[in-house]
Order: sequence, then structure tokens, then C-alpha cells
Amino acid sequence: MGYEVINNTKETIIIDTTSGLKVCVNPGEGVDGTAFCQGTLYAEKRSYVPRQTYVFQGDGDAADIRKMAVFFFVSWLDTELYIVEIPRNSALFPQEAQRIFGSVTYERAV
Repeated sequence: MGYEVINNTKETIIIDTTSGLKVCVNPGEGVDGTAFCQGTLYAEKRSYVPRQTYVFQGDGDAADIRKMAVFFFVSWLDTELYIVEIPRNSALFPQEAQRIFGSVTYERAV
């Protein structure tokens, strides 16, 4: 698995060379209801201070977009001071909830 990075003035595009999945990286916040992953870059100033928020948007599933976000921080920005998350307002959140909590079944109390 390899990645190709295209960086222009407006956005950064990461392309998975094996699957062809493309993820666009933009600074800022995600749009409610769209498929995105959010990453926050931190700076160390006596504590960890948020420096920049990035949005990773693509057509892949939550795990693939998360892997590309980790690649962006570790390889492209050369840092370990980051957090990658899938917020509740992302269309990918149901996949993330399934991964974290598993399937939930409800029983009605009588």
C-alpha cells in the first residue's frame, strides 16, 4: 500500500495507489451530513494546544479515510502530536460507532 500526495494552494489530495481512493484534505471544519474524518494538530506549549484542524473527505469507508489521515500527520507533517476522530455530524459516524461499540440489540422491558 502506497500513497501519492498532490499539494496545491487550495487543498491537499492523498491518493491510495493500490485502491485508487482519493481523499481531499482541507483546513477547517467538516460539513454536517457529509462523509469526513477530522484531525487536529497540536503544539506543545507547557501543555498540548490545538494548532490546526483538518478535514479529510473521501468516498471510502471510515477505516480507509482514518488510515490516510494518520499518514498525513505522520509522514506529510512529520508529527505525532495529533488526534484523528470521526465526529457525530459525519456520515461515517455509524461505521465508527459500530467499530467502537459493536452491534447493539435492544430488549424491551416488560
